[in-house]
Amino acid sequence: MSLAREKLLLPISLPRLSPGHDRVPDSGAIFPTSVGTWLDKNNYAARFRQVREMADGVDLSWVTSHTIRKTVATQVYRSSDLKGASQQLGHSEVGVTSKHYIEHENRGPADVVGVLDAFIARTQSVA
Repeated sequence: MSLAREKLLLPISLPRLSPGHDRVPDSGAIFPTSVGTWLDKNNYAARFRQVREMADGVDLSWVTSHTIRKTVATQVYRSSDLKGASQQLGHSEVGVTSKHYIEHENRGPADVVGVLDAFIARTQSVA
């Protein structure tokens, strides 16, 4: 497990949300709280579970911080580009973002559709 800090670009200016955000402790804190303290990984995980449990009648057990990161990366990629998605996640290389975070649509090459249609038609006429 890497303890490296990742930079998350937010649509709202972080300094407005938390004065003193530049004084991040080395204790594994990941988010500032509304009272100026820091939320560490364990508290974040506990709060994340609480939020999932609050979804009345909706099973969100499959939602993790990783699925949220993948969703954000995919949406930024589809509305912008791979570089923007990679930057949003704080990756130094777009390859990591593309391989592990972007949901790619598998459409196949357009020029083979006719070949596949003909093959299917032939196999159905033989059967």
